[in-house]
Amino acid sequence: ADQTSNALFAEASIPFVDHNSIRDWQADGKDGLWVQDQRRNWYYAKLLGPCIGLDFAITIGFDTGPSNQLDKFGSIVVPREGRCQITSFTRSDAPPPSVKKKKKNKVVDEPATK
Repeated sequence: ADQTSNALFAEASIPFVDHNSIRDWQADGKDGLWVQDQRRNWYYAKLLGPCIGLDFAITIGFDTGPSNQLDKFGSIVVPREGRCQITSFTRSDAPPPSVKKKKKNKVVDEPATK
């Protein structure tokens, strides 16, 4: 049981973000978000602080920097609001049904910043 829980909380990453490797996402209020890859695996991105506008955003961007992989060093870009730094990115269960939105979220690729 310990190895299962350790694997669930180990830092993870989604490679090749600019090649449509992110399938879906779901905000967890302003404090984090669930991200689903093309293989339908879920991850949870915990953010450094409250991310203004995330809970109402229809589109977001993922800034991966030069690595082109979403991990704890990346950030979320909320249009017209700003950038929110990820502090932890781990495997997760799917979002709880009470959190899921009825609308389809859209993923926007963000260019890597230098």
